[in-house]
Amino acid sequence: MRLWKKIILIYLIVILIPILVLDYFLSKSIGAISFRSSLELSKVSLDQLGENITNKLGVYYDVIDGLSNDLQFNSYMNTVYTTDYDALHDYRAYIQPLFERLNYKISDVVIRVYTQNASIGFSGILNNSMEDLKREGWADLSNPTGGVIRWAGAGNSIKLSNKEYLGGYRFLLNSRKDYNLDSVLAVFFRKDELYSLISKENEGGKKIFFYNEEGNILVSTESESEYRNIQDVKFDNPSSEKSKGYFLAKYKGSDYIVLNKKIDQSAYNINNWSITYMIPTGTIYASIHSIRVTSIVLSLLCIVFSLILTHYLSRNITGRIKKILVKIGKVKRGNYTISDEISGTDEIGILNTSFNEMVDKINTLIHEVYEAEIRVVNEKLKSSVIETRVKEAKIITLQSQINPHYLFNTLESIRMRLLIKGDRETSDIIGMFGETFRLSLSSNHEWYKLADEIRFVDSFFLIQKYRYGDRVNYEKHVPAELLNFYIPKLILQPLIENSIYHGIEMKSAGGMVTVRAFIEEGELVLTVADNGAGMEEDELQAVREDIRNSAESVASLGHTRIALKNIHTRLKLMFGDQYGLTINSRKGFGTEVRVTLPVLDDSGEGGMKRV
Repeated sequence: MRLWKKIILIYLIVILIPILVLDYFLSKSIGAISFRSSLELSKVSLDQLGENITNKLGVYYDVIDGLSNDLQFNSYMNTVYTTDYDALHDYRAYIQPLFERLNYKISDVVIRVYTQNASIGFSGILNNSMEDLKREGWADLSNPTGGVIRWAGAGNSIKLSNKEYLGGYRFLLNSRKDYNLDSVLAVFFRKDELYSLISKENEGGKKIFFYNEEGNILVSTESESEYRNIQDVKFDNPSSEKSKGYFLAKYKGSDYIVLNKKIDQSAYNINNWSITYMIPTGTIYASIHSIRVTSIVLSLLCIVFSLILTHYLSRNITGRIKKILVKIGKVKRGNYTISDEISGTDEIGILNTSFNEMVDKINTLIHEVYEAEIRVVNEKLKSSVIETRVKEAKIITLQSQINPHYLFNTLESIRMRLLIKGDRETSDIIGMFGETFRLSLSSNHEWYKLADEIRFVDSFFLIQKYRYGDRVNYEKHVPAELLNFYIPKLILQPLIENSIYHGIEMKSAGGMVTVRAFIEEGELVLTVADNGAGMEEDELQAVREDIRNSAESVASLGHTRIALKNIHTRLKLMFGDQYGLTINSRKGFGTEVRVTLPVLDDSGEGGMKRV
């Protein structure tokens, strides 16, 4: 075996095999350390998340506890007022400032009190009866004693003003100490308050579920319509590593590391609540894979470099020896002109020097031979820079609006002052105006029942009756079985207003406005008819054209046509082109507006469905 091959073989035995073995065990050890480190970091994040959620719930707990233990608040709740004036006076003096301070400290919190004390009730906060509480169904009324603050909304969010809320509540017992349930104090807070906490931990595809001792989910990163209880979350092939504080499982076809943390805070009545924290294995194993790839690449670089170096050294040694042998052969053949120089100060170099000195003594004509220089060209690595573009967020300007509660309280104060002065008729009109205004602003929902619209129309007509007297009359033909069907908000009132102002008002004698509702060919039909002045055929065609023409500028239309156009456009956008308004009129005989709607019922999930 040639000498250079022996050197390569020694290299393979002494260098290459130990490097490969060391790389295998080192990458495996580093991978395990990286896995444990990532797992520990995840546990720290989970502990911090649990503490953040507990602190957030503690804020609302303290609000309920502080308010329910307030002496002035309890005194107000247990006082049976003989007049609304006294109740309003105490409310403004004690309760309203208390609520304003709470709303100033904590934004977007809804406070409600449900009570059997009918002598109080203002601003939509205190005017909720116990029957309202039973009907809403989110509170457990089976055990009202104990004064413990309880939590509501787990497994099914509480809907308030078309937003999702969670809540805490406490039973307030009356001061007579007979343990009768008089009232319940509830504080509702946006579900987004908790979601904002878990969303911060949602990077990299993590899944988080926060649920109570019964398994009902309060908030999660998954769709609420998909999961209400943690038992609904299915894991495939869970591993048997639960004793280590985690286990591996498949969820929706992907591998996850699942951590569970118990949340116990008896001070806030939080017992045996839990957080399930799911980390995609790809997130952790990607870093481990990166470490292993880096280790392999570095090992390969070391192997290649050492192999090149070994090959160079072996060639250097054997090449110099070969040169010495060649020179010896030439000298043996009588050639004394050898002048080859062999570099190096090792044994081979010393041997070559000694041999050259010996040859020089024999022949001074030995020519010097110069070794060729070897140049190593370094490769330059070029790296490209990836530019990222940042999208600017659009700022949405908040529109200010009149506080409806302030207007309601003002109207109620005027009405009470008129009652005290004995002007009952004007007081009733102010009360009806406040009722119509309250109905128009009572809900942010686009929908409500036909019964609510009819009730709104009734109040509107009573006000018009006060203005026009016997010149305006009103009758309705609405079967009771249609009252629970849903319609878009404020459909009939603008049509009736047009009938009065542009139909009945044009007549000297008294007029009649008739409202009808019926089912025709599976659709809900509402009609508003009057026996007023009516319209000529050309005027009627112009009105029809205006409400059908989507390109018509609203600014160019009159008040009547704007109302008709808006209603007609709303219905078409909501339901399709087959729905909307149909107008018929005859000069001197009156006008009829026909509204065609699909028959809608409440789906039970906040939406509408066809019947």
